[in-house]
Amino acid sequence: MDYFYIDMTKIFTIGFSSKKPEVFLDVLALTRISCIWDIRLWRTSTYVPYYNGDNLATVLCNRYEYHREFAPTPDILVGYKDKKITWNEYEKIYRELLQQRAPLTELRYIKT
Repeated sequence: MDYFYIDMTKIFTIGFSSKKPEVFLDVLALTRISCIWDIRLWRTSTYVPYYNGDNLATVLCNRYEYHREFAPTPDILVGYKDKKITWNEYEKIYRELLQQRAPLTELRYIKT
């Protein structure tokens, strides 16, 4: 089995909830985005069903990947949404969570 190193030097975020699906796909095409990592804790929405994880996986095919290991815990996310913690607290707790999980160590090398 061969391995290759992933150079993850360019990571972007993209908002989607206020974009029509056509606009979202146009942005991906215009910016030459080759892979979408979905790091949401919950990948479903009754308000914007087009952006449900299964729908994105179908439309984007092999360009879509779900990486729950980067998602916040429910406690962190709900705490921020309910204004029980500030953004600075959220960021600190989230960074600590990522340090504990160390998700990048598993992703540095991909089997081919």
